[in-house]
Amino acid sequence: MISVVAALVLHGSVAATANVTFSNVLGDEMVLQRAPAQARVWGTVSGAAALRVSLCAAADAACETPLFSVAAAVDAAAGTWSAELQATPAGGPFGVSVFSGGADAAAADTAAAAAAAAAAANGGDGAALASLSGVLFGEVVFCSGQSNMCFSTGQNYNATAHIAAANASQYGDSIRLFTATPGPSTTPLTGGVKAVLQPWSRASAASVGAPGAFTYFSAACWFAGKALLDQGTFGHGVPLGLITSAIGGTRVHSWSSADALAQCNQSDARDGQQRQRQQQQQQQQQQQQQPQAQQAQPPPSPPPPSPLQARGDSDCWNAMTVPFLNMAVGQVIWLQGESDVNPSDPGSGAMQPQRGGAYYKCATQAMLRDWRAKFAQPLPFTFVQVAPWVGHEAATSDYQLPELRDAQLAALALPSTCVASAVDLGDYDPSNNPWGGVHFRNKAPLGPRLAACVAHTRPDAQGVSPPPLFRAPAAVSAALTWDGTGVRVAFDAEQVPAAGSLLLVPNGTYPAVCPFDPAKDGKDAAKCAAFELQLRDGSSGNSSWVEARAELDGSNGSAITVSALASTPPGAAITGCRYLWADWPTASLFFSEAGLPGLPVLPFHFPQLS
Repeated sequence: MISVVAALVLHGSVAATANVTFSNVLGDEMVLQRAPAQARVWGTVSGAAALRVSLCAAADAACETPLFSVAAAVDAAAGTWSAELQATPAGGPFGVSVFSGGADAAAADTAAAAAAAAAAANGGDGAALASLSGVLFGEVVFCSGQSNMCFSTGQNYNATAHIAAANASQYGDSIRLFTATPGPSTTPLTGGVKAVLQPWSRASAASVGAPGAFTYFSAACWFAGKALLDQGTFGHGVPLGLITSAIGGTRVHSWSSADALAQCNQSDARDGQQRQRQQQQQQQQQQQQQPQAQQAQPPPSPPPPSPLQARGDSDCWNAMTVPFLNMAVGQVIWLQGESDVNPSDPGSGAMQPQRGGAYYKCATQAMLRDWRAKFAQPLPFTFVQVAPWVGHEAATSDYQLPELRDAQLAALALPSTCVASAVDLGDYDPSNNPWGGVHFRNKAPLGPRLAACVAHTRPDAQGVSPPPLFRAPAAVSAALTWDGTGVRVAFDAEQVPAAGSLLLVPNGTYPAVCPFDPAKDGKDAAKCAAFELQLRDGSSGNSSWVEARAELDGSNGSAITVSALASTPPGAAITGCRYLWADWPTASLFFSEAGLPGLPVLPFHFPQLS
């Protein structure tokens, strides 16, 4: 951190009855985005014609010697103010105070002139109208999505140990946490969120591991932030501000503005009766849950969000994204998609019969482009490829979940994007999962995977390679050969930088098991699968997928050979090869590059290999 200790103070021409507040997404102990970005502060004002913002030493509570001053934009009609600060290096703590008084606009360009203006101003009224303290400059990480992002650290496997580890001094010194209360809105909330679940807080066991479920702090967001600090991704001691703004049971269209929705030719023309029915259903659920809540000790957390809880177009965008549009943000981490798997799920209403994987490909890209435009920032974007869950196993010919995973990858076509896969992290024992099978409890491995992506997508990531990825059929089809019994899949140097960096784990990790009883449920490619080959019968011409095994290439370990487990029928031809194309993938192929042993290869699919 830089050694300068400073405070941030607002000066301006303010009436005696002036009232100034900060947006509720700002607060004591917060983190503002460091240089080269210019952080912004904003809020509400009444009775003021002009305001100025000064950066001052924290010990200088009266701001007698400001480091610099900038003019604030005041919209008297709307009753709002905002100010863009000069780019400030990582460090702190700082404070923010609002003062009545005056400062000449031309005096803001130098610290000496600002100091003189401040001294003159403080010679008058001088009393702070509003103030913040303990503010740091560092990296702001915006974590958003649905219930698996809401999922608390206290719900995770080994929660006690993970929560206790948050008490380490390096986390309390450098990481700050904020959680918005989940809740949709039909209108944009430009001033701030409806409610704050967790105000800006230093990282500690108490702030990371609040009692209850789906409260604070987000397990996925915490493990990512912890890994970023542990690995020194942004530099030793650079502060991190982790924001969780997520709502359970939401689809991508709810996180998209009208402009983004228009790009995919979709709109949710949900009428008032439909909204009223949803509100009535939610009230009934709350009434049913209330008696149980009164009996629980300690006081219980809210029930797990339903993955089928429908939201209207832009409802989450309005309530959980718009309030942060003024904020300079360094990174976005996105964990969402489970509710978009099946557009005909109960509760989705009649508004989206054609939504699903194909729509998700367009909608996610449109949403991200729109977020970047409206934040007016690059917004490096890391997303989680959804984990499997028991309860969604599809019929043999229905591949909705793998198709959604594939649709998620469309976002990689945009710059500064990266994927961290959770295909191997599904909760395979839902009978012991009180939060429902879709809410996987093994989120700790996501931390280093997300951190590797953030290291790749950050603006100053020169020379940082992305996590190994293999999924482009057209680009590598020439590297597929068939010897009559199997297919040899070669990985190029860009995908596998070092020979021997592939790892085949016979039974996967964490562990990779099929959670279905073969005698009861059967075991087919739509439920559990790793490697498969598509065989075309020589006489009938019919094709079918069969289980296959994989072996590392003996020469340099940068290729695998995939061959059918059963004998290939006479005259049969291999016409396809795929990996993890199943509701429940049994992952066995991993890359050990980038210090991430166990990071799975993304599913690839070759429907017409010959």
